[in-house]
Amino acid sequence: FPRITKRASRCTSALVITRKGRFALVSSDEVSRNYRLACRLGSRREERRELVNKTYIFCNHCLSGIGGGQRYVQAKSRWLIQEGWSVYVFHVENGPVLLDFTDVKVINQLELVTSPRALGKRRFGKVIRSMLDELPKKSDEVFVESATTYLAFWGEAVARALRGKHLIFNLEECPETPTRDEAEFLLFKLARKELASINGDILRRLLSDHAEPDADFSKYKLVAFNESPFEDIASSYDFDKSRKIIGCIGRLEKPYVLKMAESVKEFCKAHSECSVLLVFVGDAADSHVRDKIASYGDQLDNLAVRILGYVSPIPRQLVKSFDLVVGKSSAASFCAREDVPTATYALDEDICLGIIGYDVPGGVCAGTYPEIKLETVLEDVLISEKYLNLPAKYPLSRLSEPSYESHFEYGLDIEPCYYDVCSIRARPKRTLIMWWLTLFGNVRYGQIKSILKFR
Repeated sequence: FPRITKRASRCTSALVITRKGRFALVSSDEVSRNYRLACRLGSRREERRELVNKTYIFCNHCLSGIGGGQRYVQAKSRWLIQEGWSVYVFHVENGPVLLDFTDVKVINQLELVTSPRALGKRRFGKVIRSMLDELPKKSDEVFVESATTYLAFWGEAVARALRGKHLIFNLEECPETPTRDEAEFLLFKLARKELASINGDILRRLLSDHAEPDADFSKYKLVAFNESPFEDIASSYDFDKSRKIIGCIGRLEKPYVLKMAESVKEFCKAHSECSVLLVFVGDAADSHVRDKIASYGDQLDNLAVRILGYVSPIPRQLVKSFDLVVGKSSAASFCAREDVPTATYALDEDICLGIIGYDVPGGVCAGTYPEIKLETVLEDVLISEKYLNLPAKYPLSRLSEPSYESHFEYGLDIEPCYYDVCSIRARPKRTLIMWWLTLFGNVRYGQIKSILKFR
């Protein structure tokens, strides 16, 4: 917004200075409108700073392992603590938390994986009371943030109990298509501008069967600011320099990882003269996934596989030792910023879109850019060196310091109103999970997914 003085708001027109430092002649109506909005935003920020007890609650799927979602919650928690918030994270999976969440209270609440209606009113009330027992008895301001649709049922219930604001910031790359009941809830939140996504195309696909055909989902996008996982520290990893090194950073459970490994194997079959080392900086909770990926190193003489496990922080020297990185979402964008050729997969589908900065910008969905087979990318980078002297078509912007004020200004001045989440009919699989919890108790959710074959 332009910097506007009170005197300027009374003029028929005014010469203002924009954020970029340029002068612009603005009409009186626009001056007044921007002045009022700037005053409202400024006063809200001042009010928030003056509040003593501020509680921020994340409802997150998983803090175990290391991925983009975990790093986002870590970075935002640090920012919130600096701004005077007390931060609480409820998450489903009870695996080891590897990132540093100092001064953040992390609570494992396995029941969040099921549906409030599947639990029944009595058990649902018991779970909500147990969550409230972990939180301060009194707060001047409460903000709840949920990362998925099913977690949002619980976030809405907690926000209602505490009279707080509830934002659904959907971090899913491939969200489930909602049922009619779930869609009504999401459209209720969308109308109140309490639903956002990391990409407008993801939200469009999520609600395309339920929203207006010409709905503009681009305005329901927020940035999940993150911190670079790379640091200038010594690297203890040593690789065979006679091989071409392909790196992959992130959780091994992601569906694209096995497809990527299969493409690398096909490339090695077609190019027996090229010896490849496939390095994974990441891990999987399911040992079967890890063993499957490791087995690719036993199938061809010119393909070796090495799984380093989770590494945090990641030595910058390690990623720069790769001839090519294959990744997705924020991990791929961070690698591309290190001037390492980085092939990216689409956010919402497991298809390769080419090299970031040359074939495609980072963090885009399928359909916006054509698919480029990973085998073709491998040939262009490792054999013909096609991208070596090409100018970047989509230069990457400079990485800015994480700031989350826009998350608070999203849906500004909305009076509290909540949805009855117990009216949302449970999916059959959520009911099955509820029975699993009843019979077997607090086991790892990863075991439920492996046995029942759920996403």
